[in-house]
Amino acid sequence: MLNRKLITFNSRTNHSLDVTSNMKKALLIILLLPLLMNSCKKENQNKRGKSVGIDKLINQTENTKNTIDLKKLKNKNEVLNDSIIIPEFTIQLELSEKAVNKLTKDKESVIVQAYFSGIPKDTLNEDYAKWGEVHIGGNNIELWNSKIANFKNIKLSKQAFNELVDPNFEVLINVFSGRHSITSNLLDCEIIQESIDSLKGKTHLIKGKLIYGE
Repeated sequence: MLNRKLITFNSRTNHSLDVTSNMKKALLIILLLPLLMNSCKKENQNKRGKSVGIDKLINQTENTKNTIDLKKLKNKNEVLNDSIIIPEFTIQLELSEKAVNKLTKDKESVIVQAYFSGIPKDTLNEDYAKWGEVHIGGNNIELWNSKIANFKNIKLSKQAFNELVDPNFEVLINVFSGRHSITSNLLDCEIIQESIDSLKGKTHLIKGKLIYGE
C-alpha cells in the first residue's frame, strides 16, 4: 500500500515537472517568436530592396540606351529623310549713303529675309484658300558690316516640299533694319519675288534708302 502511494506521488511529481518544463519551453518560444519574425521580415525587406535597386538600375540603363538610339535616329532622319537643301543664291545690297550713315550712327543691322511658298496639291488647304499659296519655310540673315547675304545650306521640310504641285517654289526677299536701337524700320528697299529656279546660283541686287530723310 505504501509503495502504491509512493509511486502515485512520484508520478504526480514527474507530471508537474513535465508541465512546468513544457510551460517554460512554450514561454521561451513565445518570447523568441517575435524576434525570429522580425529578423525574417528585415531579411525579406533587404532582398526586396536589392531586387528593386537592380531593377531600377536595369531600367535606367535601358532608358539611357533608348534615348541615345532615338537621338541618333532623329539626327539621321533630319539629314536623310525629313529635309531638303534648297539651291544656293546670293543677295547683294546697295544702300544710299544716308542710309549707311544712319545705320552706322545708330548701330543698327540689316535683315535680309527669305520667305518660301508654293501651290499645294491640296486645294482645300485653308492657307491656300486665303492667300493663294502656302508657306513652306523661311530664313533670315542679319548683316552688320557686310552687304552680302549668301543663302546657303538652307533646309526645308521634305514633307511640305512634297505637298507642292510644282517643286519650283516661289522666293520672296524683303530687307529691313534690325530694330536694335530703334523699334521702327529705317529702310525702304526693293523686293525680289521670283521662283527658286530663277534665283539659284546667281547674285541678285537690291537697292535701298532711308524711309525718311532722303
